Amino acid sequence: MQQLPFDAAPRRPLVAWPAHNGPPATPRRALRPPELWELDFELFPGERVLEDAADHATDALLRLARYLTVRIAAHAALGEWERFAPEFEREAALEYLAAVPASAPERRWLRAALAAVSESGGVTPSTVSRLSAAAAMAAQRAQPRGAFALYRVAYLIASRRGWHRHAARIARAIASAAAAGEGPRSSRLWSRRARVHDRRAA
Repeated sequence: MQQLPFDAAPRRPLVAWPAHNGPPATPRRALRPPELWELDFELFPGERVLEDAADHATDALLRLARYLTVRIAAHAALGEWERFAPEFEREAALEYLAAVPASAPERRWLRAALAAVSESGGVTPSTVSRLSAAAAMAAQRAQPRGAFALYRVAYLIASRRGWHRHAARIARAIASAAAAGEGPRSSRLWSRRARVHDRRAA
């Protein structure tokens, strides 16, 4: 049988790595992660938007838990507990908080605030204090809107229940936050409210 030319030479593997080095180094370009502006492909429209939440997962989870905590406290303050049955919201808020690192101080105070609203929607001065503490933690995270929402629902509970010392303290905290956030008119408004509650508490 006639031998074909390519049968004459010994066969070599398609890829032969140098014995002393292992596989050759990956080209430097392949090691560089792509820049954001190079990622012009999305698995679905808006994928990049959701990645912002993934990059700041703790903040995203705290915002969701904060939102639900405000809703639950507002239902209790306004006497709307039975109408809205917010126990499902409480469960969701606790699930979000369970995923937040324990090192986040606001996690502790949001959980405490949720625990301070009874299953029948009852609130106590402890509810107000815990909501205020959570608001202060949100302010420390430079999230003033969430802080104001927590302060405001705490103030709503305290003022409607006639807990004037608590209401005055919260109003002063809001006035201070407004002044720090360049809100002079708001600061004066909440300072006046604080003085009104001080007089009523006397």
